[in-house]
Amino acid sequence: MSVSAVDYLQAATHLPPGGRLVLYEVAWEDYQRLAASFPDVAHRRISYSNGRLEIMSPQADTKS
Repeated sequence: MSVSAVDYLQAATHLPPGGRLVLYEVAWEDYQRLAASFPDVAHRRISYSNGRLEIMSPQADTKS
């Protein structure tokens, strides 16, 4: 099965507050495409190392 940067982006947009998604065997090119098209970069963090892609969503702000 082939997974693309679009699939990673779709999965990342559904992360709940405080959620984390870790994917393995991700191609560098897919990471680059994802990083270039990633919305709300300030609101989500992505990292890549040796085929391991991690996408993190911040905790919800509980201040009222």
